[in-house]
Amino acid sequence: MQLYAGDIFYPMFWFFLGLLLFPRTRPLSMSAFVFIFSTAIEFSQLFDGALLTQLRRSFLGRTLVGTSFAAQDILYYLIGCLLALLLYRALNSLQLPAAASKPKGHDDPFQAGRH
Repeated sequence: MQLYAGDIFYPMFWFFLGLLLFPRTRPLSMSAFVFIFSTAIEFSQLFDGALLTQLRRSFLGRTLVGTSFAAQDILYYLIGCLLALLLYRALNSLQLPAAASKPKGHDDPFQAGRH
């Protein structure tokens, strides 16, 4: 399982980054998008075009698009997407305290005169 931890954390990272960048996106939609995108990248490893070859020459390119197809990775992408969705829902269900209120006498200077 340790060998596939990256395949689980990879879609989890993209899930949370996606929700951070696009906060209005439904979590289930983001999870599905990340799974489809990760799977598409995995299948792209079956091809060897000039652009992909150029990308794979760098560390970042190898990290993002990979180097060799492995069908079992798709299962781990699915697990990562589902875990991210479950973690998101668990964190969302926590009753976190509201932000502390402002002390009296400390009005927002940008709101002054807008009553």
